[in-house]
Amino acid sequence: MDSRLLLRTLAPVWTSLSFVLSLPLALAPTPAEAQQDTDLALRDLFDRASRGTWIRIHLGDGTEIQGPLADRGDDRVWLEGGDPITFGRIERVWVRGRATRRGAIIGVVTLGLIGGSVLGYDCSREGAELDCSVPTATALGTLAGAAAGFGLGTAIGAILPQWHKRFP
Repeated sequence: MDSRLLLRTLAPVWTSLSFVLSLPLALAPTPAEAQQDTDLALRDLFDRASRGTWIRIHLGDGTEIQGPLADRGDDRVWLEGGDPITFGRIERVWVRGRATRRGAIIGVVTLGLIGGSVLGYDCSREGAELDCSVPTATALGTLAGAAAGFGLGTAIGAILPQWHKRFP
């Protein structure tokens, strides 16, 4: 095959391929746009947090600072008793909350399994007082246990503090 013919054949393919490969670079935000997006996200995060909410901030240099939120400016935040922290130095932000979701999930799974197992076993043994089918009893026990586990797990989780990652 002639090299000129090969070049003419591959030129459109190479042009299309280079366009597709360079598209993510063309659409990527500039460093200034990325910093502006970061500042907006942090400003929104700190606007939603009320004063006194416990915040843990990880800075780009590896430092970790935590304490109650004192105030927020356009490009910085203050924790009680600390110096202002500019948004450009912030790498990660955690907010202290409650473990209600985790408690509910653990309660539903645990008590759902226990409820289904106990009622299914009780229905399956010889001389059972209940006249029932094992699959129905297992399903009802699972549902009843899961409902009780949801309430109990949520209540216990509301007591336990937990850090929630909010940025990035």
